[in-house]
Amino acid sequence: MYLRFCFLISLIISLSCTTAQDLNTSPFSRYGLGELNAVQSTHFLGMSNASNSFSDPQNINIANPASYAGFFRYNPIFDVSVSGKSALYKSNYSNEENTSSATSSGLNNMLIGLPIQKNWGLVLGILPYSSMGYNATSNEIIDSNTVSYKYSGDGSINRLILGNGFNILNRGDSLKIALGFNASYLFGTLNQLNSVEFNDNSYYNSRIQNQASISSWLFDGGIQYFQQFRNPANSNRWFLRMGASYSLQSKAKTINDYFAYTYTYNFNVQEIPKDTLSFDEEIEGSVAIPDKMTFSISIGRNAQDKNVWDLAAQYTSSDWTTFNDT
Repeated sequence: MYLRFCFLISLIISLSCTTAQDLNTSPFSRYGLGELNAVQSTHFLGMSNASNSFSDPQNINIANPASYAGFFRYNPIFDVSVSGKSALYKSNYSNEENTSSATSSGLNNMLIGLPIQKNWGLVLGILPYSSMGYNATSNEIIDSNTVSYKYSGDGSINRLILGNGFNILNRGDSLKIALGFNASYLFGTLNQLNSVEFNDNSYYNSRIQNQASISSWLFDGGIQYFQQFRNPANSNRWFLRMGASYSLQSKAKTINDYFAYTYTYNFNVQEIPKDTLSFDEEIEGSVAIPDKMTFSISIGRNAQDKNVWDLAAQYTSSDWTTFNDT
């Protein structure tokens, strides 16, 4: 058991040092930090990610760190999952309809859940926070020459997470109240290329290349309430679960490399650089990540020690109009 734990810790650390995968194919990932990762737990994906009020001793729920308190003693949890995406996009530019499709897949998470002792659980792992992946082109005719505007980007931001959850009140299966918190470190690189190309080789093409290395700490906490009601006429039981979590606003540090230059093509194949228009390295900046609040409530029914059904509702609020990239 000890050797297995050490191996997984080493694997998580090595994965955090590797180059980020291209996990996205969405043109909307061009903006901000890319497209945020919505699949935090494959187990709760079938509940439309309405997982903030749930605590499952057999599954890790990082949406609310208070859920870690429900781990069974001497029963560590190892959670590794992959996710895939297939999308069809349609656009209407200058009264011209275009369609494109794309697929992507990659590692979704690698998590370890450890029951430290009764009423105390710990989680360590890594998962993607956001990803960028797009490639778009539009054409325009100027003075009988075709001008192509090309936009592409790739990269991802990863999240290294350490969390704890505690039961502050535990009356067995009848009533539980738990608190928890996550401390996460965000890191990754986003690359973007913007190009203007002419079909006439007598003109110089131009390109702007920007690489942003991002790092930040992210803190969030949560609370969960669980109560069971028994039917005196039979063995049926009803459950009431409530959960709330709050993620603090974070100011991420960015290191930007900016390179603008002109170039031509040799026989429309080989790119030949011509002039450097602008070149700046290690420009420090910042990105303001807004806070987030989530509330959830769920009810369920148990008959003969088996869950019959669960019904959950969840509300999330995050003001991304305050997002700032400087």
